[in-house]
Amino acid sequence: MMHDQALIKQYLFALSADCDRTEWINIGGAFKSAGGDFETFDQWSATAPQKYNAADCRTAWNSLSLSGNPDGAAGLLRKLASSSGKYFPPAEPPRTQQAAMCPSPVMFQGNSFGVLPLSSGNFRPSPPPAGGVSWNQAKNGDPEAIRSYINDTEQNKEETFAYFCEHRGLSPETVTAFRLGFDPADRAAIIPYPGEVYCVRRFIDQETDGHGAKYDNPKGKKPVFNAVALQQNTRPVFVCEGQIDALSIIDAGGVACTGLNEPGTFIQLATASQAPGFIAVGDLDEHGIKSADALKEKLSAAGKKCKTTIMLPGFHDVNSLLRQNGREALKEWITKEENQLEPEETIAQAVTLRELQEKINAEGPSDPNELIKNRFICKGGAGVLAAETGCGKSSLVMQLCLHWGAGLPCFGLYPTRPLKILLIQAENDERDLQEEITGVCWGAANIELLAIPQIDAAKEAVRIISDSTHAGDNFVHMLEEVLEPGIDLIICDPLFAFAGCDLSNQEKVSRFLRNQINPLLKHYNVAALFVHHMAKSSKGVLLNENFNQAYNYHGSAEIINWARFALVLERFKDQSGNFFFKLSAPKRGRRLGWDKEAKYLRWCDRAIYWEELDAPPELAAPSEAVTPEARAAQRENDKRRRLLDDATRAAEILKPGESMTAADFRRAIIGRGITTNKSRLETILAICIENGFIIEREPTKEEKTIPGIKKMIEKPAPPPEQMEFFQSPQVWGD
Repeated sequence: MMHDQALIKQYLFALSADCDRTEWINIGGAFKSAGGDFETFDQWSATAPQKYNAADCRTAWNSLSLSGNPDGAAGLLRKLASSSGKYFPPAEPPRTQQAAMCPSPVMFQGNSFGVLPLSSGNFRPSPPPAGGVSWNQAKNGDPEAIRSYINDTEQNKEETFAYFCEHRGLSPETVTAFRLGFDPADRAAIIPYPGEVYCVRRFIDQETDGHGAKYDNPKGKKPVFNAVALQQNTRPVFVCEGQIDALSIIDAGGVACTGLNEPGTFIQLATASQAPGFIAVGDLDEHGIKSADALKEKLSAAGKKCKTTIMLPGFHDVNSLLRQNGREALKEWITKEENQLEPEETIAQAVTLRELQEKINAEGPSDPNELIKNRFICKGGAGVLAAETGCGKSSLVMQLCLHWGAGLPCFGLYPTRPLKILLIQAENDERDLQEEITGVCWGAANIELLAIPQIDAAKEAVRIISDSTHAGDNFVHMLEEVLEPGIDLIICDPLFAFAGCDLSNQEKVSRFLRNQINPLLKHYNVAALFVHHMAKSSKGVLLNENFNQAYNYHGSAEIINWARFALVLERFKDQSGNFFFKLSAPKRGRRLGWDKEAKYLRWCDRAIYWEELDAPPELAAPSEAVTPEARAAQRENDKRRRLLDDATRAAEILKPGESMTAADFRRAIIGRGITTNKSRLETILAICIENGFIIEREPTKEEKTIPGIKKMIEKPAPPPEQMEFFQSPQVWGD
């Protein structure tokens, strides 16, 4: 919406430029976002000659970023100007025939879909009675009292547009179409339900102080907000927790209603709906994630196509995306989510044993999908490489990638040809990756004596994506976008970062691995290797020499049961106190034809490079007998190690020097799938702070201007001596 620049200028010059710097910056940011120009801002700033500096004014203006919400910025300026003692009436949105309809492009029976016309059915306007109607009269559920209350509160234009447009980012057209209102007596935003004689009240003071109930509604059964969206059959329906999230999606051109908090009523309506699908939108918290998953299960059981999605870190809900990034960003998100709605399932056709044999015999003895010889790894299949924290899994993966990319064997794993590999990782920054690549290439050239062209070809065959924002459904959809013809193998490091669920929950693990990853691998004819964490490598040696390390992963046993192949890296100490490692293949390992049960490796002392040993070194003598007390102590150590692993992953949410609110940090931990348990979440946060991974601090003056902020989480920047560029090859770190 274009704003009258003369009016914007009036707002600005109604304010004093003789203010503190923070307020001066905030005013400048609002003026710029509302479409203001530098020359006007400079003239206004010069009205405070004691503080004015032309060069500083230009620098500050250039540093200001656009909010993406010019309506809200203009409203903020008007509000600030009005508070200075002058009155500026809000711009009255045009009342045309189209203003009575939702701006969504979806049409239904001649009307833009998402809200009924003002003149229709039970939602017809009526003149308010003399003296108006109080909420106590409407709360009892009397239809005429509710209609009158909606009409009365709709007339409070200034407060209504201040809250819904300036604070919530909705357009005036949406506010008008949905007849949103405001009750100044109780400071409550009023949201009527299209097609129903019903409304809810949202107490705006409870949005910041968090005390007391946020909502109030009439007596009787609560309906689904904007249930008329379920009557169309052309667009997927976004199912939200709250009305304002649904309004935000509609404002940006989508089709939405509530339903996550009214699952029983919603399921009844959705079962009869002809909508092509549903997208359950949960807030980025434990309740939102569980509600979205539960609704998807119920819709799937009813035979309806549905997917879940949660907001990315930094955006608690849909409305926060609209407020912070603007309407165009929300439109892009809506389009992406609609395009990623799960495809229709296909039923596999049965074949006889004879038909299967004839098919394979016709293809010949060589399997075209074989990637690692003796069919240890084949396209369409997936497996796991597991080791405990600190073993160097990432560098081992890099060494496998560069050798297989050149078509060369690595530790007894022989590729059938040079492979094209996509490595998706969430644990290392670019310099970490550079150190690994340099170390492996140095070893290949100086120890294995490979030719430089071979090494260069290997580096061209391996592509890397560093991603720490996609998990669960969103990760699967990301794979669909990045996979392209010619890729043979994808390696995902680690599984924790991308599963997006509690890995100890067998049902959720099965859904992610068997129902989402497996079909994708078959469809794109690609293999996958997930890197995962083990509890503790020495546990089997201490307690049971026949212990199967394949079942010693963090999480459900379903992980190894699902895997088509498995590699396990265990760490030991020799009699000199140096580490060495045992690489075994507990699943499909006999196919490899190794002359021993495992390969034994060690870290090279000259670079980040793995060397193979001819024989295992002598183990160091055990430090203590295996007693019940020792076992209990080991279990406690394993528990602490797992918590430390989770804390390390949580700290990786922020880059050095970055910060976010404590509430957003907690939501990001849940969104990454690290934990959904509140008690464990607080323990992980405490470990992060105790170990110096992050610091908890008070918000700055600038940060305090954002409502509701109490604490900030910041990741300390490394000291200068740690930021020097090391000459390659880099040696092993701690």
